[in-house]
Amino acid sequence: EKEEIVGSDICMEDVSFCYANSAKPVISNLSLKIHSGSKVAIIGERGSGKTTVLNLIAGILKPTTGIIHSEKVTYMPQFPYLFTDTLKNNVTCWKDIDIDEYNHILKLCNITDFLDQLPQQDNTILYDNASNLSGGQKQRIALSRVLLNHEQIILFDESFSALDSYNANEIIERIIQKYKKTTMLFSIHQLELLKNMDRIIEMKNGKIRFDGTYKEWCTYEEK
Repeated sequence: EKEEIVGSDICMEDVSFCYANSAKPVISNLSLKIHSGSKVAIIGERGSGKTTVLNLIAGILKPTTGIIHSEKVTYMPQFPYLFTDTLKNNVTCWKDIDIDEYNHILKLCNITDFLDQLPQQDNTILYDNASNLSGGQKQRIALSRVLLNHEQIILFDESFSALDSYNANEIIERIIQKYKKTTMLFSIHQLELLKNMDRIIEMKNGKIRFDGTYKEWCTYEEK
């Protein structure tokens, strides 16, 4: 197996974002620092600004005001695109890879659980954005592709939403344990997954409502 990815800091300084056709900002004067290697969950109701924060860090959106500092990031959307090609090529993107690492990542992402059910295992062709697979299976393939890239920062935007709680929890526990130095941000709605995180950030109306540990968040929610 290759060495784990080395993480990197993320810093947002007084960042605001407003769409061109709207006077109301989606993000308002947000300042945030995420340390290298942290595993951070961003939660909040629909429209609270979770995805916008990830899109700003990823460079998909540019801040209206403020500054964002980060190294190169990998962004994994909720609905990943898969090519019309073999499952293996969808994971490797046609690169020469270490076969042991490849097999390890397939196991890490619980892909081996359904591989034997496919007619040609990882040589099975995926058609029409993998319409022959379930949403959870597609998300696991996309996750294995991301992990094989060895990026410093990974942003997961509802990337486990199609998985049941057991699979999502098992996979997140594994990748957090395996990639200790990788900086990871998870926009998630499954609150049962929060216990795995170093830090919880709760968004409301484009601002940070809560920022602390899981234990602190549980106490805060009980009030």
